[in-house]
Amino acid sequence: PGLIDALGPIVGSDERYLHLGVPTQIFLHEDIMGGLLHPNSNRPLTLQMAYGMAMTVDTPSSAPIMHWMMSVGLLVLIVQCSQAHFKSWWPGIAAVVVLAGSASVQIASGMAGSDIPAAFAVLVALDAALRGQRRSLVMASGLAISIKYTTVGPLIGIFFFAPISWKTRWILGSAAVLMVTP
Repeated sequence: PGLIDALGPIVGSDERYLHLGVPTQIFLHEDIMGGLLHPNSNRPLTLQMAYGMAMTVDTPSSAPIMHWMMSVGLLVLIVQCSQAHFKSWWPGIAAVVVLAGSASVQIASGMAGSDIPAAFAVLVALDAALRGQRRSLVMASGLAISIKYTTVGPLIGIFFFAPISWKTRWILGSAAVLMVTP
């Protein structure tokens, strides 16, 4: 169902005015009208830059299709993480069936938005933490925060339970937050 939505018209208000509207404003005016005081320009625009690059393909649904592909990638990553950390495909397959069957994921997968890319980045951060890959943990955490500030909650949980020293947790967490500050 998400692919059908992605191929259809742009209907979501966040999709229209933030995720695709901001890149359109930048393309048309080489700036966001209103500058730093504009409500959409006082946050990192990491995801909007990616959607903007997709929009250059000159296909009206290129950004929603890219978002749908990220949704499929998230489901594949869940199964791969299950195999890597639980040594079994079945927990990942069960999670994918629950997620793919939920209406909220089906609706979100067809519209350019921030929830699924943020979940993808958080899952990459979790995988990096469990594998002990510190740089990847910082990069994925910074990316997740830049996409959606509410990812701080699950990231705190990841940093809290990561198999690293408390001093390292604070250093890596600070580095992830510093990535968002510019």
